[in-house]
Amino acid sequence: MRSLRMFIQEDAGRGDVTSDAIIPKGMKATAIILAKDNGTIAGMEEAGKICKAAGIKMSVKIPDGKKVRKGNVVATLRGNAKKILPAKESS
Repeated sequence: MRSLRMFIQEDAGRGDVTSDAIIPKGMKATAIILAKDNGTIAGMEEAGKICKAAGIKMSVKIPDGKKVRKGNVVATLRGNAKKILPAKESS
């Protein structure tokens, strides 16, 4: 877990200037991850670990190995709004 936290911090760098400026501290948010194209899902287990390390709840709607169509909801993320974007980008 420690190495994942370090990876997220390294990937996020100094944060997102726009998010820091407009998102209030402690604001909660929900994000929906959609399939960009038709295909097969992979990496949900790893994405879940990254989200957990960032303190974000991830609900997988379509697990690894399953076929998806463009626009399908793959997962939802819930947690601190300022942490969701970097976690999603790292996943």
